[in-house]
Amino acid sequence: MHVGAVAAWDGGGTKTEVLVKSGETVSALFGPLNLNGNAPEQVHLSCMDALHFMEHTLGGLEHLDALVIGAAGVSNAKAVAGLEQTVRSNGYSGPLQILGDHEIALAGALDGSGCVLVSGTGSVCNGRNLATGQTVRTGGYGYLIDDEGSGYAIGRDILRAVVRAGDGRGPRTQLTELVFSHLGMHSIPELITWLYAPETGKQGVAGLGRLLSPALENGDAAAESIAKSCARELSILVLTAMRRLGLSSGEAALVGSVLRNNRFIRSRLEQVLTATMPALAIHDPYHTPAEGALHLAEKLAQRHGGNDG
Repeated sequence: MHVGAVAAWDGGGTKTEVLVKSGETVSALFGPLNLNGNAPEQVHLSCMDALHFMEHTLGGLEHLDALVIGAAGVSNAKAVAGLEQTVRSNGYSGPLQILGDHEIALAGALDGSGCVLVSGTGSVCNGRNLATGQTVRTGGYGYLIDDEGSGYAIGRDILRAVVRAGDGRGPRTQLTELVFSHLGMHSIPELITWLYAPETGKQGVAGLGRLLSPALENGDAAAESIAKSCARELSILVLTAMRRLGLSSGEAALVGSVLRNNRFIRSRLEQVLTATMPALAIHDPYHTPAEGALHLAEKLAQRHGGNDG
């Protein structure tokens, strides 16, 4: 069976990566596609940009054999229905699968049994036991109640440390000057005004997470406490998933901007995981989530007959 063109979207809280494979693979980046954490018009714009890119690349959406969309927030059934309606009403009528970002991350990250841990704007862990066919998800319930160990959680905890230091409820911290300098302000009232402005949103808070590393470099106590808490929460996601899968060994792939960019958190996380589960093989993902989604799109096209004409 010949599979013609397939496409995949990896939609996150800040960007959406689109891959189109028709002989060669081409890619493009567009805006956010988190179905819970972004304004509906933002998600709609990202979706339209992705559809136009696919249409332009293939010379028409009728040439597409399958599309897999991986996005955060798929537990929101209403938002998923809206996304599917947008895709269908703009010219694509072929096989379509909408999955969680944790599902496409798992498809790309591992060869065997184990789990993939994602820590970017949000956080989630997804695992599988190939021997039993069982899959398990831990975390990933959104920044309002969960997403511990994520970029948002780090940014939130940085802000908490700054205001507590300002009150004298917490120790003085270099994070105060780092935050003020980053945002171009000089006082806590300015900071609170920025925080609750509608345009700040989840991404604005998550963007502060990058300020943790310079404070850690200088041995800041508040920053070290945040990093340790982040690593602990992320380890709980992994170890809980492995326990529920009945696995005492296997793989753990680490994905996302927090684990890619903050060596302190990653190192601490690996120490905790190795101490608890020595047989766990910790590594970077073998393929990106977008590539995992593209692989799933090829399987979807094959199930639906591919391009037999």
